This record gives sequence, structure tokens and C-alpha cells, in this order.
Amino acid sequence: MIRVFSSRYLHEANYIRDGLQQQGIDAIIKNEDLRIATGELPPLDVMPEVWILNPEDVDAATSLIKALSDEAQPVNATPWSCPSCNEAHAGIFDTCWQCGSDRPPSP
Repeated sequence: MIRVFSSRYLHEANYIRDGLQQQGIDAIIKNEDLRIATGELPPLDVMPEVWILNPEDVDAATSLIKALSDEAQPVNATPWSCPSCNEAHAGIFDTCWQCGSDRPPSP
């Protein structure tokens, strides 16, 4: 087994593992349940890690992880106002809760 990815966040490790498995690369997550030990153990010892089972898959896994990481888009956290009803919204929302209109595209 070879470690190919680690993250502070379990959802990122799950995303990478699932992407690898969808491409036929056997992968598992280690330290999945160690988050409860954060503060008791060193931080690097409790981080979720993605390991591949077949060493021959290292190059393919590395390329796929890079592609998956590049694919992730940052969230636009800029506050916005609905163009239909002028309701103000925090940047994490993409739909107006007042009238249901979609957030306008960023300039």
C-alpha cells in the first residue's frame, strides 16, 4: 500500500478515494475515525489519508488526484443582492431565498 493523499478534511479524502475507485484504482482511507483524537495526538497522525492498494497504480493515481484537485472550484463568498427583488444574501448562497432567482454570474 502507498499513501497518495492526505488532508485535514475527511470530505476531501472521500472525494479523492471515490474518484480513484471510479477509475478502477483500489483505494482506502486510513485515520478516518481518528478525528476524535485531535488535540490528544499530533495533528499529522490524525489526518485522513488515501492509500492505494496496488503500487503499479501510483502514476495513474497521482495524475488523477491532480486532475481532481484542479477541478475543484473555490466558493465565491462575495455578498450579493438579488437582481429580481433586491434581497441581500451572504456570498455562500447561489439562490435567492425570497424569490428563488439564481445568483447573477460574477463579472
